[in-house]
Amino acid sequence: MSDSADPIHAELIAVVVAVTDATPRVLTLLDGSALPAGPLESVHRSLQAGLRDRVERQTGHPLGHVEQLYTFADAGRSRAGRSISISYLALSSETRARLGGQVSWQDWYRYFPWEDRRTANDSASRIEPGLRSWAGTEPTRRARIARCFGLDGTPWQEDLALDRYELLYEAGLVREAARDGRPAHGEFAPGATLAADHRRI
Repeated sequence: MSDSADPIHAELIAVVVAVTDATPRVLTLLDGSALPAGPLESVHRSLQAGLRDRVERQTGHPLGHVEQLYTFADAGRSRAGRSISISYLALSSETRARLGGQVSWQDWYRYFPWEDRRTANDSASRIEPGLRSWAGTEPTRRARIARCFGLDGTPWQEDLALDRYELLYEAGLVREAARDGRPAHGEFAPGATLAADHRRI
């Protein structure tokens, strides 16, 4: 291995989810701008042990069952070297007793309003012009948009949430894409941003 190789570090990210009054909620840091996260350290005997330790120290909220959710290591995400992001899903109950500082539960749809299908929602219609501008006459892009957003007679599929977010990112329609230097093809999709790639998870 070359000495000039970029350093590699692993980041553990927790998506701690509760459902309160029929609304999905997510545990956040920094007043709703980040998920609990931090580096894997040599003192951690396993990824899961590192995650549990990190979340409890950051939030005061112990984790029950956790399951690995998503891992990615895209190049160019950090100037500090290659980062491997390993995320976990933890199902929980919303508690406030031990939460302190800038730790809070946030409405899931604050970050993904276009995913909220419980009532009529104009988020998708606000996104559509930018998506169509990005797609132009390219048939593959147009088909992806129809499939992901249930347009042109295609049914909405709940399990395509990640595909929808990644499509919006690719089209430059989420603020994280602008932060990474991608050109926008219309007005940004509604929804609060999260630190780094946390909304992608």
